[in-house]
Amino acid sequence: MKKGISPLISTILLVGLSVALIASITIWTNNLKESTTKFAATQQKILDVTRSGFNFEVTNIVKGTGGAEGKLKIDITVTNLGEYPITKFSVIELNNNNERIGTQSIPVTIGPYAAKTFQITTAQEATKVELVSYVKVNDEEILVINTAVKLKIPR
Repeated sequence: MKKGISPLISTILLVGLSVALIASITIWTNNLKESTTKFAATQQKILDVTRSGFNFEVTNIVKGTGGAEGKLKIDITVTNLGEYPITKFSVIELNNNNERIGTQSIPVTIGPYAAKTFQITTAQEATKVELVSYVKVNDEEILVINTAVKLKIPR
């Protein structure tokens, strides 16, 4: 006669396994809900910024002075055309083939409807730069991709 697990122990094991499975699913669901809610809130802020007519324009771009060996300095004047302050720009350096050769973050504060000149340093082989803005919405910095501007670097 073979002996197995008693019915009492097998019931306890099944109940324990069920409780552990339910706890795992509950934790996973709550984490998913929190991340989805945060993502939706961020997307809503981006939509609000876009709907407000936020945009910026580059009013001047000139070759700057100085610069280290193999580097090029550029002075860029940007006008904020929106009601949200710009807090920084991501600058993407591109070569003749539109391949990314570098990226940098430039902290610059430009208030609503204001203009400011700032300087960037790029690689000598960069022929274009793309500016992507970040704006401040309710103490949170938001990346606004749909207003990116591509500029030819003056030589």
